Formats: sequence, C-alpha cells, structure tokens
Amino acid sequence: REREDRLTSNEGLAESFRRTHAREVGEADEFAASLWGRVRDPLRDGMRSLGLGNFPKATEGEVAELRRILDEEIPSLRRMASPTHFGTRNRGRE
Repeated sequence: REREDRLTSNEGLAESFRRTHAREVGEADEFAASLWGRVRDPLRDGMRSLGLGNFPKATEGEVAELRRILDEEIPSLRRMASPTHFGTRNRGRE
C-alpha cells in the first residue's frame, strides 16, 4: 500500500512522467506539458480509486504503437498544422 501511495502521489506521477517522456520534457514540449496538466489529476484520482493492481498491464505491442504515434504521427500532424513554422512550405511561394 505504501508503494502504491508513493506511485500515485503528485511527486510519483511527476517522476513517472519525466521518466517516460524524457524527450518531451527535455525539449520543453508545451503540448505534452499541457496534456499532462489536463490528465494528471483525473489520472491520479482514478488510479487511487481503482488501485494499481486492478489496471491491466500494457502489452509490448501496445507500448510500441503508442511510441510510434508519439514519434511519427504527432510530429507529422504538427508539421501539417503549421508548415511555415517547421519550414515545410516552399519558400518561393511565401
């Protein structure tokens, strides 16, 4: 129970986020920080009310798919949403 309390504390969740999203934290990714700010408290409350032992473990395939989305899909969508910011638009047309 003590371990579960530590893992679901604000400090424990912050450490987990820093560990699992080191690149985003290192790059001061505002989008990731904003998402984390929105989900942190509901996540903490859900984890505490259900208990960590009641959450199914993610499979290696699920984790790989999430990493692919973070590494490939999201950056691609960001470039499409803001082509001039990322330098993808033909400069001769601007």
